[in-house]
Amino acid sequence: MERVRNPSWKKSERCRTSRNEKLNARKLLFLFTPTRNKERFTELSHGSLDTEKHICRRTRHHRAFPQEKHISFTVVELDSGETPPPLEKFNALVVLGGPMGVYEMDKYPHLVIGSRIIREAINREDVKVLGICLGSQMLAHCLGAEVYPGPGKEVGWRHIELTGDGLKDRPMRQLARHPAVGDFWRRFNVLHWHGDTFDLPHGAVLLASSDLYKHQAFRFGKQVYGFQFHIEVTKEMVLEWFKDMPGFKKISAETERIYEEYSGRARNFYKAFFLKK
Repeated sequence: MERVRNPSWKKSERCRTSRNEKLNARKLLFLFTPTRNKERFTELSHGSLDTEKHICRRTRHHRAFPQEKHISFTVVELDSGETPPPLEKFNALVVLGGPMGVYEMDKYPHLVIGSRIIREAINREDVKVLGICLGSQMLAHCLGAEVYPGPGKEVGWRHIELTGDGLKDRPMRQLARHPAVGDFWRRFNVLHWHGDTFDLPHGAVLLASSDLYKHQAFRFGKQVYGFQFHIEVTKEMVLEWFKDMPGFKKISAETERIYEEYSGRARNFYKAFFLKK
């Protein structure tokens, strides 16, 4: 994993793929927006975590795919003062989450820095963008939509359902495809942990909804995707997040039952999003 505390952007890396695949991403940039305020961080993790270890866990599932496909990547931890490198070096940006709200930029100024690079990426035709949880809310904000606290917290394994437009979207169809048997599920479980929501940005396409929150996934243009749910989680992360919560035995059993399938769905999506035949 490449860090950016002492950045050098002159070195180029060569990426390899199989003969029948073409890279859509020569290099990925991950933006991570945690907070070192222990009280706020605990709201997400339900326990005191070492931030560096948490970042590695948060990016581990995402990292496995580019590593397998020999795609180089950089992780930027915004709240520690790391400066994002020029986007010219990348053609995919993944914006991960944090426990703060988009409407708290006065308290967390690193979100302002993140919003600037997100806006730049959105306006570049050669950069794909994927926002997860807070990342999706940041995308909505940068596209001019309101972000605000929702009617309640959506936490745990719960269903989303693809919309009509979601059924037509290739990466979403791949997320909906069962990795073991290959059949297509319009409604399936994902891992939620959020209490904020947003209006659908003008010009965006709604791809998926849940019973509690209508705006679960959207696409803007052809290259910008926002997910309220967490496709980046590892099984270890899920169990650690929920270990001190009531109902841990239930969530643990659900995770054991669901995770392998869910991880496969995420990989299906990554392949459709980052690579092209």
